[in-house]
Amino acid sequence: MAYKMRDMAPDERRALREKMKGGSPGHGGAEMVTAWCAEHGDMEMCIERDTRTKQRQEREAMMAKEGRAKQAKPNEIWQANEHADHEATVNSREQMTAAFCSQVLSDHAEHVVCIERRLKTLDPKKTLDPATPAKAELRTKLRAFSPGERRDAYEEVLEFWCNDPLMDRDGDGLCLSWKLRRDRMLVPTPTPSGAKNDAVRTKEASGSLYRKEMDDMHEWYCTSTDREVEDDELCLSWKLRIKTYSIEERKRLDQIRKAKKDTKHDAFKRAQQAMSEALESKDAAAIEKAHVALKETKVQQRAAFNAMRTAWCSAERTGYDEKSQVCVAHAREMLKAEL
Repeated sequence: MAYKMRDMAPDERRALREKMKGGSPGHGGAEMVTAWCAEHGDMEMCIERDTRTKQRQEREAMMAKEGRAKQAKPNEIWQANEHADHEATVNSREQMTAAFCSQVLSDHAEHVVCIERRLKTLDPKKTLDPATPAKAELRTKLRAFSPGERRDAYEEVLEFWCNDPLMDRDGDGLCLSWKLRRDRMLVPTPTPSGAKNDAVRTKEASGSLYRKEMDDMHEWYCTSTDREVEDDELCLSWKLRIKTYSIEERKRLDQIRKAKKDTKHDAFKRAQQAMSEALESKDAAAIEKAHVALKETKVQQRAAFNAMRTAWCSAERTGYDEKSQVCVAHAREMLKAEL
């Protein structure tokens, strides 16, 4: 078949591939062997093939007579499970990029992941000529990003999707895989001397320090402030990680946390619904008003976390370090929000 395709025109090869995909699992191999053995039946290969075919048919006839169903082979079960897992991951990734690149989040329009999504939507079967103006423009934009920038951009999208404060996706295959990989990068593991280069050791040490500072910040903020702060969803989530609480106390705290989380979720859903209705009405004033309201709702969702970081990074706090990773990240985000 490979020799036959070698001398074909591109359109003929494409048509043959489509025909093979719709045929037998062997993509034409079984037909070739059948045709060969029809003329060379005395060859050892063909005799063995006929024997195996006859034995299989006898087994299937016996199973049919006894009323037994044909059992799937272990490799067939594995392939079916792998296919199902792959489909689930693809669907999750599609939902993730669609949410990240939605009209509400218009500031993501020139994000590399959103450009790739527009290119895929424009040419899903990759049949358009690369010189097509729309396709050429998107490809030019993509070439401006380095491989490192693309990796960082995809990590940003995963962070947006998997750490959504209003949706628990820890059990989702895509997010579970990402968090396990991230944890392995952040938590240093004992390794033989000289097994890792300095850059990897520095990155792991930096990640470990950042996580330790985050834990210290939560403990300081949630134990040395007023009662209102201690009962906030942020601190309740931190308290639930403490193993010393009794089962009854953990249940009580979890019920309060869920109630507060549901309240925030309802507010966010109302803002999203208002935005959708404004977009459908195509009223510019209504769209602008709904967009501002949605942005304010998002700010309110992160208000407790930002308040904690602001208090932690205050010069009045004992032990304040302006060069700490948490404070540097907080200052950078606040500066970006003001621009």
